Amino acid sequence: MNKVICDVCGTDYPESAAQCPICGCARAGGQASSVPLENGEAEKSAYTYVKGGRFSKSNVRKRLKASQVQESRIVDTGDHDELNDSEQDEGQEERRGSNLGLIIVIILLLLAIIAVSIYIAVSILGIGDTTDPVGTAGPGQTTSQPASTDDPDVLRVPCTGMTLETPSVELVALDSVWTLKVQLQPENTTDKLVFISGDESVVVVDEQGNVTAVGPGETVIEIICGDVKVECPVSCVFEEDVTNPTNPDDPIDPTDPTDPPEVPDGFVLKLNRTDFTLAAKGSTWQVYRGEVDASEITWSSDNEAVATVVNGLVTAVGHGSTQIHAEFNGQKVSCWVRCPFADEEPTEPETPEDPDAPTEPAPTVYTIRINGLVPYYGNGSNEVDTSWKVGETFSLTVEDEMGARKDIQWQIPDKTVCSIEGKTVTCLAATKKMLITGEYEGVTYTVTLRISEDTAATEPAEGTE
Repeated sequence: MNKVICDVCGTDYPESAAQCPICGCARAGGQASSVPLENGEAEKSAYTYVKGGRFSKSNVRKRLKASQVQESRIVDTGDHDELNDSEQDEGQEERRGSNLGLIIVIILLLLAIIAVSIYIAVSILGIGDTTDPVGTAGPGQTTSQPASTDDPDVLRVPCTGMTLETPSVELVALDSVWTLKVQLQPENTTDKLVFISGDESVVVVDEQGNVTAVGPGETVIEIICGDVKVECPVSCVFEEDVTNPTNPDDPIDPTDPTDPPEVPDGFVLKLNRTDFTLAAKGSTWQVYRGEVDASEITWSSDNEAVATVVNGLVTAVGHGSTQIHAEFNGQKVSCWVRCPFADEEPTEPETPEDPDAPTEPAPTVYTIRINGLVPYYGNGSNEVDTSWKVGETFSLTVEDEMGARKDIQWQIPDKTVCSIEGKTVTCLAATKKMLITGEYEGVTYTVTLRISEDTAATEPAEGTE
């Protein structure tokens, strides 16, 4: 379809229309210039007269009106484009803001993951730790300063074993004291030695291992050093001394000395032996030589039928063992004295010797031996006291002075506690005290056996010379 251009207002309209739809000018004889709709602008035809003339007031107003209408269309179209551009810009800004927030969140998550990874690598796996706590770093490495000595784990030398000098203790008097001697392996261990009394109504023990008798009974001293633990059985068999009761109503004797003895500065009461043996009746030993005169010290013996003490001089009296005590100015020390010799038989009045009478041989003395040795505890002859652990074994024999063994049938009251085969005794279960007895030539031999639960191996019982 072709279009024509109005000569008055310049509006193009379909060729089929009789006049311009804008200014109302009719085509003059149908000779108005035409332009194809799809082609470019056609050449305008020559002017054709219209009613009122091209420059009449009415036609000029129509052209102005038409041009204003056309300009308004152009302006509206431009505003619409600007609006679209503005909306597009706002949408882009919104999209850009949304993308920026997402990017920030992703960056924060990545930083958090990196921080957690570094913490795990350094704290748990130890990656990147360049310090050397023991100062053994090689060239190019850094070493940290040694940790404070207040830290118990710094340079710790753990205890690996303990050995008791005496496997069991027997106290025969109230307030008597026995010092537990413990050998630690290794000797330079830094672990602390701890003593614990199983029953403080029987004995109490201090930090130095001094065991003090409190009351009759039996208990166990637990000795701990680091991860190592051993036990020492203790028995207290004694009677309270009631021979000289004190009456608070008795008048004070004015002749009694009231002034305490003078004590040298730093004086510590000590004995030169903690355990010694007197091999014959009447033999002596001076157990004290110090700054304070021995006569100012209070001396006592738990059993004067075994040994007596006067101003520190101990004298053997009879067979057995006992404790000697010294007390001065609140200090109290003790030591063991052992008399393994046999008691003398009472002698009958001498009769004239018959030179023709046959001479009788001297009686043979037999002693109990544990692992070939005479135990410390007992009377050194037919009564002994020995302590072992569950699972341990030892040899039990009766021998004369020449080492000849005598065949004795031992009686065991409870074979679930221990068994004996030949001369070998096997400890099967724990017991505080069980007596094993045997008889030979009218003499009864008694072994007091104590077995503890701890299955750790211990040294065999020590013997006397």
